[in-house]
Amino acid sequence: MQDKLNVYYIPLREKIVNIVNQGTNGRYSFYFEDLTTGAWVGINEKEKYFPASVNKISTASAVLKKIQDTELKLNDEVLILDEDYNSNFGTELVVGRRYTIKELLDHLIKKSDNTANNALKRIVSLNRLIETSMSMGLDFSTYFKSSDSDQEISLSSAKSFGNVFRSLYFSTYLTRAHSQYLLQIMTDTEYNTGIPAGVPSDVIVAHKIGISESNNNANHDCGIVFAEIPYIICIFSDQSSYEEANMLISQISKVVYDYVHNEI
Repeated sequence: MQDKLNVYYIPLREKIVNIVNQGTNGRYSFYFEDLTTGAWVGINEKEKYFPASVNKISTASAVLKKIQDTELKLNDEVLILDEDYNSNFGTELVVGRRYTIKELLDHLIKKSDNTANNALKRIVSLNRLIETSMSMGLDFSTYFKSSDSDQEISLSSAKSFGNVFRSLYFSTYLTRAHSQYLLQIMTDTEYNTGIPAGVPSDVIVAHKIGISESNNNANHDCGIVFAEIPYIICIFSDQSSYEEANMLISQISKVVYDYVHNEI
């Protein structure tokens, strides 16, 4: 393994810059971190974006923290209320029906279900959600009320969500068992045309996408590639089409994988 360690990723950054500069119309940020050496590179990695559904990791982590602290159990049931229902992402949950927290976590991460997100946020306080977010490396200062809704919105960066995945990988906030539980759910999502499309099919990827047409066409993908050399990769984008962003994310993912594993 020692002969495969790499602490020099500047050429990788240059490759990603070239990809982004080849006719893309949107705004893009990139963050990469080698989890073996801690070496990292980024492109506009601290620029702030509407995180969209990537932020559902915070909801899931806050819930799992309460389970870890024995305040909740995975088999506890939550009633879906009218106010929870949101059909933008995920429509399988039924108002008036009870679901276990385990079921809601699966819907939240695997299907990026907005209704599950709303229901789970009801059983954790806003203070717990902010505490979880900060403890895992997100910013507090950008929490604010949206002008057209009562939802709390946090603008975040690719690097900040890199911090979140590092926290899960090294179990710095949640215990190892609970961190691994969340990462395992993220290996089995319905959205695998971004980062997973750029790596061999037998390589495990734990990731979360974020898509929002109403917020500058935000399109993000962030996660951990569990290859021989595991690494974090986060690509945030907005102001471009879903098709362009998705194609670029998968292309960047492939270039990163090939570079890390010396296949180019």
